[in-house]
Amino acid sequence: MTRVTSLFIFCLALLCGQIQAQPTDCTSDRYQERVFNNIQVTSDLTYGNAQNVVFWNQSLELDFYEPAPAEEYLQKRPLVVMIFGGAYILGSKTDPDMVAWCDSLSHRGYVCASIEYRLDNAANFALFNQGVRAAYRAIQDGRAAIRYLLEDPDNLGFNIDPDHIYIGGQSAGAITAINVAHLEEAERPVATTNYNIFNPDLGCLDCSGNNYVQPFEVAGIIDLWGAVLDPSHIDAYDDIPMVLIHGDADNVVPYDSGPPFNVPLFPTMYGAVPMDAQLTANGTCHQFFPYPGEGHTIYGTTSTIISFPNNNWEPIYNQGVNFLYDKTMAFDSPVPMGNQVICPGLTETYTVPMTIGSIYCWSATNGTILSQNNNQVTVQWNQGMGSLSLTETTCIDIEGTTQTITIDGTSMYTMANGNMLTGVQTAPFDYEVQGPIESNQLVNGPIHVDYDSGTYIDLKPDFEVTLGTSFHAFIDGCGGQ
Repeated sequence: MTRVTSLFIFCLALLCGQIQAQPTDCTSDRYQERVFNNIQVTSDLTYGNAQNVVFWNQSLELDFYEPAPAEEYLQKRPLVVMIFGGAYILGSKTDPDMVAWCDSLSHRGYVCASIEYRLDNAANFALFNQGVRAAYRAIQDGRAAIRYLLEDPDNLGFNIDPDHIYIGGQSAGAITAINVAHLEEAERPVATTNYNIFNPDLGCLDCSGNNYVQPFEVAGIIDLWGAVLDPSHIDAYDDIPMVLIHGDADNVVPYDSGPPFNVPLFPTMYGAVPMDAQLTANGTCHQFFPYPGEGHTIYGTTSTIISFPNNNWEPIYNQGVNFLYDKTMAFDSPVPMGNQVICPGLTETYTVPMTIGSIYCWSATNGTILSQNNNQVTVQWNQGMGSLSLTETTCIDIEGTTQTITIDGTSMYTMANGNMLTGVQTAPFDYEVQGPIESNQLVNGPIHVDYDSGTYIDLKPDFEVTLGTSFHAFIDGCGGQ
């Protein structure tokens, strides 16, 4: 889908506000580990209603998973929407794999929604173009669910961070998820329009389910053995990170390309291999995990033959959840700005750009932090080498990679006796010279020279100063003698 320009800007302080005090030590395992002991599940929330395949107005519901309110400390949380599979004719938001995804994600600090969507029936699905129409109805429902969660019309406290909306699914759910993220109005399949009396126009992407106006962008996709009708719909402009997981022996949804179930009646679809190629060509961040020799629904199904989960569940879950953090959330903290060559015993102030809602944690070696004002710190340095480190933690408790700069607190001394003082200077130190000044030559760029008489002269790198017949010059970069 096309990037949406927001019509308004939320107050960032409110956006990143806190219910309880946000941790201030910049150390957080949220999203990386199971950090919440308890979660809360609110079931059967109605996010909208829409006409289904038999022209009935169907209620659309979802189950919402979140960290237990008593343990939560953030007001805005990342959202993951998970969509079940079942060829658009079977399945439920309470399928064991959907419950497992949402339960596990919410224990890590995400909020998660497992959604119902309008299903087709086997007799109708077998007719020409009906599979495409069934998928499009599911895409509309997925978008309606996200709009509802952002709107929170009943003030249930969903508290979604609109910058961190993720979507995933398996099989038909993955097909739906990819298209919720990427499909544009201009790319609607012709089969979804009004082409005969039995197939009325299904409406625009956001014209079904509910009337909430909540433009959104997807920040990442978990694709579990899904596919698309046209890989070009995954365009570089969207630049949405995706993790692709697919068995290379899948005979339901093509691993490469072909019709679903290998039935020529269905349109050609393009699975993980061509999508991986498209994402690579786009330069979009993604990971592809093929499972050699595996077929469809490779972590187990709820059939009487294979039960969920099998031994593929844990690696697949880890690949999905690690991708979300490592490739869409993780970031580098900013590099501290300030003098790195200093005078022993003196103080220096260092800053980084301020992001509202973030907290900044500083640490110094061979120096003492005298004061700190979140993104600014003042340090008194000892003689010798030292370092200054900074870690930023965002308003949704994502810990940035620590940045460290080296501090040079050593003194470099140059002694000169006679009537000429020369030197090469690359940093703006203060030079102190005793003795009358006769002349000086300015060469390339200013440095500051401090004389006992109180006279100040701006000299340049590669400078030359001519002094009287009797003088003593002691250069240590700090004005010492």
